Amino acid sequence: MAVDYRDTLITYLKSETLEDAAKNLNITKAALLARMGVLRKAGVKVPQKGKKSLTALDVAQLNAIINKHAKEVSAA
Repeated sequence: MAVDYRDTLITYLKSETLEDAAKNLNITKAALLARMGVLRKAGVKVPQKGKKSLTALDVAQLNAIINKHAKEVSAA
């Protein structure tokens, strides 16, 4: 069965949560995430649902945690 990406996107955009969208489409959350991934890879600017985007500061802080951990492991 072919995927109707237009219907998928419209349902996704109208739904409050990812879970609601998946339920309305009668598919699993994983299947919906896969469809959104296909759209994003194709260049569609699909907004995130229920997730706060990482800012440059968040990424820098997370990388600092990783670097600190790596130094602690190598020093041990």
